[in-house]
Formats: sequence, C-alpha cells, structure tokens
Amino acid sequence: MKITLTGIDSRTDIARLPDVGGEYSLEYAILISRTKEGKEPRYPSYIRAAQMLNQLQDTHSMAAHLCGAPAREILAGQVPQELDWLRAGLVDRIQINANEKDTLKGWATATQILIDRGITPIFQWRRDTWPTFMDGKGVDVLLDRSGGRGLVEQNWPPRGSYKGNIGYAGGLGPDNLPLGLIKDAGKPTTTDSVWIDMESNLRTDDWFDSHKAVQVLLKMDDYFEYNYN
Repeated sequence: MKITLTGIDSRTDIARLPDVGGEYSLEYAILISRTKEGKEPRYPSYIRAAQMLNQLQDTHSMAAHLCGAPAREILAGQVPQELDWLRAGLVDRIQINANEKDTLKGWATATQILIDRGITPIFQWRRDTWPTFMDGKGVDVLLDRSGGRGLVEQNWPPRGSYKGNIGYAGGLGPDNLPLGLIKDAGKPTTTDSVWIDMESNLRTDDWFDSHKAVQVLLKMDDYFEYNYN
C-alpha cells in the first residue's frame, strides 16, 4: 500500500513534512503547470519545485503531476522542456493529467518517453472498468474522476483481473479515508500495487497543510496497528 500526498507547494516547510515507518510507503507529489507556476498556490514556481525535489530526493519517494501544456505535449510524442529537470533520481513517477481523448491517443508514446528516462508513468482514468490494454505495459493507472476538485468518489471499481498498479483518488482526506479499499489491498508490507492519492482535502486556503497530512498518516498508523499488529 502506498499513500500519495499531492500538492506540496512554495509555502511547504520541507523540514515539517511527516514521514512513515515500514507499514506502508509514502510518496509526495508536486503539481507542474507551465502557465500557472508561481501564480496559483498549488503550483509552485519551477525554481521552487526543483529545490524541493532536490531536498527530498534522498529521504522521500517523489512524483510530479504534469498539467496543461506539458501533459498535452508528451501525449503528442514531444518531449516537454520540463523533463530537462524532472529526471529519474528526483522523481520516481510522473502523472500525466489530461483528458481521456488525448490519453487514449498518446499513452503508449508518452510511456516510452518516460520509461526510456527511468521514470514510471501514471495515467488518470475515469471509467468504471480498468484499462486492460495498459495492463502489463509498465504503467500505473489512477482512478481520478475528481481531477483535483475535491469531488468524493461514489463508486470504487474493484481490481478484478487487472494485474497492474492501480490508484484511487477523489475527494479523499483525513476525514474520509477509504478503509474498505485499504483492507482489500491486503497487508501493507506485501505490495505497493495499490495506492490512494489525496490533494484538495489536504489544503487550507489552497495551500498544502502539513497538519492535515499528519492527520492522515496518524489515522493510517492507527488502522494498521489495529488490524495487523
């Protein structure tokens, strides 16, 4: 089981970011937008984003979520300029936030661009069944019908026969952790093939709130302590 806390930003105190022990793995993610960087709270400037990645690379698993033009470019087979500094070692995974039409058309090309650079791609998915054509292709798939809007998911599709890494997002936060999904994922130390991603409900006045991140991890610790120890 992996927990992804998305949206650390220019005000985030890196020294105060919580870490975890061995019960489950923790990943932090940075939102990347060429037009919004440094202009909106959840999109840090590229300079600040690179600084945070360099500070965290040795102690945390990190991801970047491409939004807007960089996402469209990589799905069109172009190498976005952001990959000059979003490189393996700084980020383990890159999520491509795009509409379904562009994702379906360009996912294979984008996958090759990232895998060639030693980075695992993540694709958003919004349907009720998992994309079997991506299974076994070295990609991770995130069910995310909310798209960072804080909309609570009402229908969590089961894994079924899908064997790849799958993630769940949609209005999750410290007050509504999907414990049913976590239970279904099995003992956390056995696999990272399932993850849950949180973004909007970790924010206060649109800034990443480390206190809410701590609340999430404390609840996760309590859950695993009660169920597995």
